This record gives sequence, C-alpha cells and structure tokens, in this order.
Amino acid sequence: MNPRIALVAVLMWGAAHAQSLISSAPGQPVRLSTSDAAVLDLQQPRDDLACSVTSSKPELGFDFMFQAGYEVNIPLKELAGDKNLLTIVLRVRSWRHKDQPIFFVQKVNVPAIEEDSGGNAVLHGVFRLGAGKYHLDWLMRDADERVCARFWDVEAKVTGKDIPLLQEVAKDLIQAVESTPFHEEAPVKRQPIGSPLRVKVVINFAPQRPQAAALKRDDLQGLVGILRKIDREPRIGSLSIVACSVPAQRVIYRQQNASRTDLPALGEVLKSLTFASVDARQLALKNGETEFLARLITEETREDHPDALIFVGPKFPLAAKVSREMIQHLGNVDYPVFYLNYSPDPSSYGSRDAMGQIVKKLNGHEYTISRPRDLFTAWSDVLSRILATKQPAESLSFTSNR
Repeated sequence: MNPRIALVAVLMWGAAHAQSLISSAPGQPVRLSTSDAAVLDLQQPRDDLACSVTSSKPELGFDFMFQAGYEVNIPLKELAGDKNLLTIVLRVRSWRHKDQPIFFVQKVNVPAIEEDSGGNAVLHGVFRLGAGKYHLDWLMRDADERVCARFWDVEAKVTGKDIPLLQEVAKDLIQAVESTPFHEEAPVKRQPIGSPLRVKVVINFAPQRPQAAALKRDDLQGLVGILRKIDREPRIGSLSIVACSVPAQRVIYRQQNASRTDLPALGEVLKSLTFASVDARQLALKNGETEFLARLITEETREDHPDALIFVGPKFPLAAKVSREMIQHLGNVDYPVFYLNYSPDPSSYGSRDAMGQIVKKLNGHEYTISRPRDLFTAWSDVLSRILATKQPAESLSFTSNR
C-alpha cells in the first residue's frame, strides 16, 4: 500500500489566504524572480525536485466556466528533513492571446518529515477557463531552490449535447476559482424594452444527503448556479428572494424587490446554518417539516403578485406528504409557477418530492437540473412561459390606451 499525504486538501487558486493572482495587465509588470522566469521561458521539464504532474480534463460548471486543474505527487523522501516551503508558479496563456498571460502563485508550508518516510505528498491545483485552447507553464520550487517544472496544453471546449451552451460560455478567459460560491458579480445590464419582469424566488438550502449535518460546497454549487442564472437574466427588473431551510424549518434570508441578489450577504447568513441540532419545539411538532413548507408557500403566494414564482432546491423527501387540506389553503395563484430541482444524481431519488407535489397542484412546471445544459434548457423554457403569460396582458393594456 502506497500512503499518500495531502499537504493541503485542495490547492485552490482562489483562496485569498493561500494564494495571490499576479497581474499581467498592460503597464503592470509581473513580479517573477529571474530564476523562475528563466525556467518558464526555457520550456524544458525539470526534476531537481522529483515530482509527477497529472492534468485533469476541463469540466463545464454551473457558472458556465470550465474548471481545469492538475494533481502533483511528490515522494515524501524528497521533502524529508526540517520544515520546508514549496513555491508554485503557474502561467496560463490563451493560444489566441499569448501576449496576455495570467500568473498564479502559491506557497505551501511543509512540516518536518522523517528521513525514512515512504509514500507521496499530494497537491491539487484548480482554476477556471473559458472556451478555448491554452498553454500552461508550471514550476514548483523548494527552499533549497530545487525545481520541478512541467509544460502542457489544454483545450476547454463545448461538445455534443452541450453545443447549444456555447453562447453562454466566455471565450479565452482565465480566472481564479473563487473561495466561496457567493462571490459578487458585475451588475447585469437590464433591457429597457417593455416592462421588466418581477420574479420571486423561494430557495431551499438543504444538503443532497438528508442525514448530513451541514451544507457542503458541492451542495451549494448547483443551487447558487441556478440562482445566478436567474439573476443574470436582463429581462428581469425586480427580484425577491426568500431563502429558507426546510430541514431547519425556518426562513434564513429575505430580499425584497431588488435589482440583483445580494449573494455575499446570503452566503454570510448560511455560514451559521447547521442541521446537527434541532430545536426542541421542532421535535414536538408532528410532521414539522411538511407543516413548515406548506405554511411558507401559503404565505408567499398570498403576500405578493409577481410575474412568476420560482422554487429552487434539492429534491427533499419528507416524512409526511403534503395533505389535500394543506393544498386547499394555498393562495390564489394566477401567475406561472416553476420548480428547478437540483439533483446531481436523479436516480437516487426518483419520485416527486413534496415541493414537486405542491408545484403540480399549482399547475406549475418542474425541471430536474443535473448538469449545466439542464439549467440552460430549463431556463429557456421558463422564460418563454413567463413572457407568453405576460405579453397578452401587455397587448390588452396597449389596446385599451389607444
């Protein structure tokens, strides 16, 4: 058995405390040492510090950017001795813009390692790419100036059933992986044509595995990706967000009639959300999760009249189904209702969940989101249905004013 020790769990090119992006903008010199620059420019592999580097195939994420990366294996005997410091430099260049490289640097502290240690230390690097071809120059240097260097090409491309997404994917773009899914984006330029849409989103933050004690990054990626897709729609002028947690049986965040979602604020609230402990009052309620969900939807369908109501969340099984009596208490919904359920593995929970049952009773439409193209296709259909519902009313208004 070959033991592997991870010096860091994941070498994320976006964790502010661990790395820094070196600017290569015009007029701003890149701060590289002379020796590092010489290694990168020479384009010859180096093994002064023995290591192996395996690149990963770029995969399209729910942010409609490709995530690429690599794995580094270093024999522990190479790092034996007192504490060490590894410095990693990565230069990424688009083939179409080779004169505009992007640099990343990472420093990794290595603890003291026994001389007779076996096995490998493992590092992972991750970064984001737009569609295109890229050349990567990579080096790792230790405190004794020993160097391991590798050079390779990678192509991030949309193929097969994902080809319709090409219009959504940026091209020749190189970015760090953000330290949180809730990072802020540039404001969307809203379309001034016609009356802007008013949309309400009710999003359930729950883990994919019901028994989990906390939300993991994988739980959040798809949910936040769906929320961002809605937020980026230029025809939406006003967004109301109701973030809840059915397992915790509470509303955790509200934002009313805003031009954009305050994702950083939402992310801060979610940091304290845990499912490890349950309030005693919740335990005393029979079918508490079901009651909470039905009550929440009743309130949200009575208090407002948006152009559309969109539910977002993972498929979440409840101990008790939503009763017919609960459904009858729902507000009079005369606007389109949709359910975008995030299910990375749809086969793990095949039947319709409680949210799906309610949406069906409201004559709504349900979509299963397992991959980025599902989100693209679902949102296209959602938007067309909203516009089809709203346009007759606008046409009638126009006719009456003539």
